Amino acid sequence: MCHCHIFMLKSVFFTPSSADTLRVDNFVKKIRGDVQQSADGGAMFHAGDGLRYCLGVEESGELVATMNVYVRRLPFGLSWLYCPRGPVWKKSRKNVWNVFFREIQEIARRERAIFLRVEPDEKMHCASYAPDPTHPWAGISDFKLKFGGTIFRYHPAVEYVFSRFWYALFLFAKRFRTLFSRATSKFASGDIAPFWKDCGFRLAHGHYQPEYTNMIDLSLSEVEILAQMKPKGRYNIRLAEKRGVKVLAWQWDLEREVHDLSFLKASAAADIFYHLFSETTGRDGFSGHEKEFYENFLRLGGGECGIGKMYVAYVSVIPDGKVALATAPDQESLQTTKVLQDPRSETVAEDNSMRRARNEIASVAELPRNDRNIAAIIVTSFGDRATYFYGASSNFHRELMALYLLQWTAILDAKKEGLRWYDLFGIATGK
Repeated sequence: MCHCHIFMLKSVFFTPSSADTLRVDNFVKKIRGDVQQSADGGAMFHAGDGLRYCLGVEESGELVATMNVYVRRLPFGLSWLYCPRGPVWKKSRKNVWNVFFREIQEIARRERAIFLRVEPDEKMHCASYAPDPTHPWAGISDFKLKFGGTIFRYHPAVEYVFSRFWYALFLFAKRFRTLFSRATSKFASGDIAPFWKDCGFRLAHGHYQPEYTNMIDLSLSEVEILAQMKPKGRYNIRLAEKRGVKVLAWQWDLEREVHDLSFLKASAAADIFYHLFSETTGRDGFSGHEKEFYENFLRLGGGECGIGKMYVAYVSVIPDGKVALATAPDQESLQTTKVLQDPRSETVAEDNSMRRARNEIASVAELPRNDRNIAAIIVTSFGDRATYFYGASSNFHRELMALYLLQWTAILDAKKEGLRWYDLFGIATGK
């Protein structure tokens, strides 16, 4: 006999002393669920977005399933319900879902929800990178693919409709708005899983989460991980290091409210990221969250949850705007250079720019220089997985390929922490 316990959580963080929070997070980690289905992750990703219901199903006193359900508000006092990368369960048994669904129907009535969208964390192996130019993924120009790894496809998003009239009106309004804007409406594709079809779901009218993702196996050695990369990916990592790009990892210390290196509060760290992000959105023509979202994410994830981290790439700039390249490498950088060599080649060719740089070092060494932030990424660590969620880069010094060095630094950090996977969270399919 299954019993459902509901913890009605608003989008705030519950301290680690909360028995419910610890129980949910421990269960999600054990099942290797997504961070968005954890109690901590829900506070990070959906702070300020409305109510969050955390549902748990027990069987004989044992927790067998959990599910975060978020309420998204619509006009006229209506709403829709959203379950990203869930539910998390030991087995997707029909009787467990029936327990969930009874409570969800009550929530839908209370919140006047017109549909429930579920984007399952169930994925299937799609392909691994191969240098063969005929490989179906070889021609896709997504920089994440240059890191190699394994491509997975998630099962399509599904929706259960509570009100057919309001749902049809909702879709009409969505399509009508698309006609008069640059936005595109992408409907879910693929075959609906038999389980969800039997439960009365249909393919969703759109995706919030990516359909494909690229995951790097951190159980491999550094050399093996590098061997999986495209040659251009390895080259860009070396290029960034040679050109003097440096990386700092930022994580908020809850007790001191400072970072141990740069003494930044979450608001100051968010300023750095948002400034770069504004340049990125202006350049590439898409929109993102407000600055408060990233501040909440860094504050909750970096301090209270302990699972969020920001990496910032910077360069030292001399008065004429040129990047001051590093002088003679120390022993540690020599070791790094050795690791970053192409596993299939014992030497790394030195380009002409580096030879010229050596001649310029003597003339620029005494000039005053300022550090300029040129790129940043935000990564979470939960269970056995590190996930890259947000990235931004400046309009300046893009030729330095800082994002490649940022990703490589985050990959190495995740490997040192003993995690199994580094999830690049979504890739463009070229379709």
